[in-house]
Parts: sequence; C-alpha cells; structure tokens
Amino acid sequence: MRSAITVAAGILFALGGWRAAGDEKKPDLKQATADKVAAFAYPGSKRFKEENVGTIAQVLFVTPDELAKVDEWYRKTLGIGKDIFMGVADMPWPPGVKATEAKGQQQWGVFTDEMRPKRGDERGVTLRAATTRSYVAKTPDQIVFVVLNRGPDDKHTMVSVVLMPETKR
Repeated sequence: MRSAITVAAGILFALGGWRAAGDEKKPDLKQATADKVAAFAYPGSKRFKEENVGTIAQVLFVTPDELAKVDEWYRKTLGIGKDIFMGVADMPWPPGVKATEAKGQQQWGVFTDEMRPKRGDERGVTLRAATTRSYVAKTPDQIVFVVLNRGPDDKHTMVSVVLMPETKR
C-alpha cells in the first residue's frame, strides 16, 4: 500500500498535477514590469539602454522629435493636463471618474526648467528655452518617472522612463 501511494505521488508530481503548499507558480515579475514599461515607449524612438530587476525598471529612449512634441505625448499618456504646468496634483483614478466612484488616487508631480529666479528675486521669473521636463505619475498599480532632456544644440531628445510596479502588501 505504501509503495502504491509513493508511486502515485511520483506520477502526480511528474505530471505537474501535485504541488506542495506554497509551490504555486509565481508570475514572472521581470516580464510583467517589461510589459508595463513598454506602454511608455515614445512612438518611433529607439531604445538606448535598458535595465530591469523586476521590482524596478529603467529604459532610455532616443528620438529626433522636439522636446515639445515628446512632452505633449507623455502628458497625454500619463493623463497630465496642460493646466498642470508645475507642481503636484491628486486626482481620482482611473481618469475621468467621479471621486465617489474612484478605485484609488492618481498623483502627479511635474517639473519644467524654463522658469528661473529673476535677478535674485525668488518670486519673479525669467522664461528661457526648455531643456528638461520631469514627471512622476502614481496610480494604485504603479509609479512612473519620466525625464525628458534636450539641450539647445542637441539633435535628439533623451527620454528616461523608470517604472516601479506598486506591490500589494
């Protein structure tokens, strides 16, 4: 009898039909993160560098498109309206739902570098050509950091996308 149970257990184990407690197949975190970061690839850009450890990933893209065009695409993709010029916002998530129907909050942080103190006055500003944009977008599913950079004489806009999937605790 004992050997029959051992043989049956061996067959079930070999066929994959029996697993010990806690032996469930875990999702591939690196692949899940890669799939999510792919949604933030600027159209037509080329991947310059990529790192993915599963809990955080960074992809650098290069595009000949002007900073303003890339900025517009990322604002639309991240759901950041033009009225949020600089600063932070806390809105219902997913976008467009009433606060009472929201499944959580989305939060944004936006930085633009065309504003500088004017002649030492912290309240006055001087506008200049933009060279950097950075965004942080947090939803209940993930946190995305995007930094755009293009100097006045550059031929390409560099895009850094860092994604951290929100872990369920």
